[in-house]
Amino acid sequence: MRNLLTVNPNKDFTIELVYSPYQKRLFDVKPLLSKGKFCDLKNWKVFKQVRVSFDTVSWNNGMDICPDFLYETSIKID
Repeated sequence: MRNLLTVNPNKDFTIELVYSPYQKRLFDVKPLLSKGKFCDLKNWKVFKQVRVSFDTVSWNNGMDICPDFLYETSIKID
């Protein structure tokens, strides 16, 4: 079972994810920024408000990402 513990936004519109047991992953949000409400995330002030919510990430504008998609399309980092 993987639980998302923390998320940190990066200026290049990627997010660093930490899952338990301790595993760091990187997810590139840029491909989503041209789709629907994800366009709001092009604004750094909105993007950096990302938070962990129910084992995935979400933003104040109501956007979230499917937890399985988030994990499976992110890349493992050291």
